[in-house]
Amino acid sequence: MPRHADPSEFPETVQPLSLAQLPIVDQALARELADKKVGENPGLGSQVVLGEPVIQTVNDKLVWVVPLQHSGFFKWLKNMDGSAGYIVVSATDLNDVELVSSHKLKYQPNAYIFDDLNRHVRFFNGGLFRGLTDYSFELDDDGNPYWVLTSYKNKWLFSLPEADGILLVNATTGEGIHYQKENIPEWVDRVQPEDFIMQQIQNQGEYVHGFLNFSNQDKFRPSQGHIIVYNNSDCFLFTGLTSVGSDESAIGFMMINMVTKEVRKYQMSGATETAAMQSAQGKVQQFGYRASFPMIINLDGRATYFMTLKDNAGLIKQYAFVSVANYTSVGTGETINSALRNFRQVINNNGDGIVTGENAETVTGTILRIASEPLGDGLTYKMILEEEKDRIF
Repeated sequence: MPRHADPSEFPETVQPLSLAQLPIVDQALARELADKKVGENPGLGSQVVLGEPVIQTVNDKLVWVVPLQHSGFFKWLKNMDGSAGYIVVSATDLNDVELVSSHKLKYQPNAYIFDDLNRHVRFFNGGLFRGLTDYSFELDDDGNPYWVLTSYKNKWLFSLPEADGILLVNATTGEGIHYQKENIPEWVDRVQPEDFIMQQIQNQGEYVHGFLNFSNQDKFRPSQGHIIVYNNSDCFLFTGLTSVGSDESAIGFMMINMVTKEVRKYQMSGATETAAMQSAQGKVQQFGYRASFPMIINLDGRATYFMTLKDNAGLIKQYAFVSVANYTSVGTGETINSALRNFRQVINNNGDGIVTGENAETVTGTILRIASEPLGDGLTYKMILEEEKDRIF
């Protein structure tokens, strides 16, 4: 199970993001953008199909990477040296989509004979008697493609699987190396499978006071949904926590490091992700937009949901910020800047603002970065100091 963790302070452990760093491309949109890029290359669309997009950081840039896989047996026969490569879709810029064809993908799921990834791993990479799951496509910092397979052992007969390392397979050469958890290469973003983590959180909440807790005292469960987020370049699984019998309100949140399984638990009440999505959709109900699954960010020192609002075609039409503490405080706009201005105005109008004289602090330092932002009839200046790079003033 995720290791027990003392409650963390949200503003101190979650890094504030600039507006340009907010991920606006989710998995569904990444697939659409990759499909469009394939369509721009004559003849490529009949040769390949899109694999599963995987979000990751490559050279400190947050991207979706989409492997291109053979579209059938005869296409595999024609391209036995490998499929055309992969597509890199920026998670923060809709116009940044790149087809990389310099690396062939010879070994892939649903290929044939010994080019099939699972068969190749079992027979040639020592995977015949090893538990393997969660085949994830990742790039190293030089753009070389790999399949990252989680190796695991069951802690109780055939149940309670626990990750113990990874099998790293080069998608071009087929070379495979097994790494224990303590020796994982730094560029690998994920070791822990999402379903392992979610099941362990479920078990922890169900058996918080053991098996004989018939009154359901202190029981909790993960909220309906979770998301992968990045903080200080580390990959985390984020999910809300609700008490048993409650669906709309959260009693706290968890962030679990997907490599080390380090747990950050935040004890703060607020809205669940689903409630925040419904609140944002209600703000623009006249358009019928649908909200993407939200991510939680540190905005002005407070926990805030950020999400996109899409039309029926899956195109982003607006952006939304929703207060975790008070999900009736919603700001929307056709740009991130306008949505942020609207959100801050709503916060101030509702009396939820946090900048008061009592919270004032005097700090001396050297300004590293400064930026201005319109707010109402005035400007807000934000600064990062050389001496305190992890705080925004």
